[in-house]
Amino acid sequence: MKRFLTIFPIATNVHLIKDVGMIPYILHKELNYESTLLCYKNDDYYYLEKEVKGLKIEYLKKIFHNQLFDVLFFLLFNRREYDVLQVYQLSRINLILCFFVKICSFNKRKTYLKLDADDQVLNYLPSKITKYLLRKIDVVSVENQTYFAYLNLTMQLGRKIDYVPNGFYDDGVQKPLNFNKKENKILTVGRIGTKQKATEILCKAFKKFSIYNQDWRLEIIGPIENEFKPFITNYFKQNPDLRDRVTFTGPINNRKVLENYYATAKVFALTSRYEGFPLVLTEAAKFGCFIISTDLPAVKDLIDDNHYGKVFPIDDDNYLVDLFKEISNNPHLLEKLSPEFQSFAYEHFYWPEICKTIDKLVWRK
Repeated sequence: MKRFLTIFPIATNVHLIKDVGMIPYILHKELNYESTLLCYKNDDYYYLEKEVKGLKIEYLKKIFHNQLFDVLFFLLFNRREYDVLQVYQLSRINLILCFFVKICSFNKRKTYLKLDADDQVLNYLPSKITKYLLRKIDVVSVENQTYFAYLNLTMQLGRKIDYVPNGFYDDGVQKPLNFNKKENKILTVGRIGTKQKATEILCKAFKKFSIYNQDWRLEIIGPIENEFKPFITNYFKQNPDLRDRVTFTGPINNRKVLENYYATAKVFALTSRYEGFPLVLTEAAKFGCFIISTDLPAVKDLIDDNHYGKVFPIDDDNYLVDLFKEISNNPHLLEKLSPEFQSFAYEHFYWPEICKTIDKLVWRK
């Protein structure tokens, strides 16, 4: 049995399930790996047995109260217990950890760096030492085709990069899509009110759209930033007619409840000013939601050149209004595309298939 270690010291409840925990979990469940997540004890992780059964967790001791030294100390005594080391994001710490494992194992252990990149990777200029350390890593992957093509064309990181997208999972049971259960709802999920998510753009656009269309509703799911709460208060004060059409649910941690929101929405909207590869998009694709998003590289891959969605310029709420009008005026198009999109998503963004690719990349010769 192959042994896989994911190092993410700051893993929290959200990170563990939605982000860093999915690859080791799927490798365990579908490909017979023994998978472990190494992190500080940042949560009780009470949901582990239910949500990611079989994924082990090792708590990192704060011996030095320094992330790099704490992890190095752990690896010094446990490096032989694992065959593959995985880290997230390009950082000095992660480069050192991967190099340490390769040197101490005489290149017998495999290392995998998932860049988890956003636009900053395009402007990143690594030093000669960084390039050297990157070349010592077995697999370095990026999540979208735009970055993949650019990084390999320019050789900016001093090595070839592999394409490994993010995905979704369904516990091995694909739920049939029933478009008749979908309602005239626009859904968004994320950290509400952050500068990154630009939730105010979505709210302003829906306000303008609501004048032309009385049938659609907006559902906004996720923890709400305190700084954004006055905006919500003023929004409803100025638009009392929208109180029954715009819903702020707050965070929804129950996965089945959250999935029902996706299953009953026709459109998923993302107004982010910047992103890497947001997993909420793959969840929306899983349920055949038409995607309307800012023009981000990961979105282009997912909606297959605007076939299963539309993009608009960042911060352009008027353009977004026009897209809402266009889609609401084409109900038959949404009904046609919804099952097609789900099939496309399962073919290209399904975690078990993605993890098969990871397995092949890690053990290639």
